[in-house]
Amino acid sequence: MLNIIVFLNKNNAADQRVYQLLKEQIEDRMKGARNNSFETEDQILLCSVTDEGTELDIEQCKRLFSLPATISPLSGGDSGVGSHVKNLINQIAQRQQAEILQMNSERNAGFFDTEMEKLDRWAEDVKSSMEIELKGYMTVR
Repeated sequence: MLNIIVFLNKNNAADQRVYQLLKEQIEDRMKGARNNSFETEDQILLCSVTDEGTELDIEQCKRLFSLPATISPLSGGDSGVGSHVKNLINQIAQRQQAEILQMNSERNAGFFDTEMEKLDRWAEDVKSSMEIELKGYMTVR
């Protein structure tokens, strides 16, 4: 399935309505695309290619949202977008999703390592306390 994000002027009433519809669609799709790490996070994948098939990076996609735009339907509707473009968009989305999952795995590993270090220090403190208490107990006898 192809998702086309239309860039809008949110000061225009018609654009506001289109924006609301797009937002609802994105929210509905995001319900099934949540990323669970230690906390639940939502990620929006920004994927775009030029007419020549050149991939735009995420920052370029974000900057497009600051441009004024009008809505113009594709000739032929969804079928007006070639399968090559659809495949490129899907590949970009899959790669971005894999990168996000990798970053979260690394971050989670960092959290885990930090917590393990805390537990190790706590265990050492308990052990030291017990040794001191045991020495005190042995000297009293």
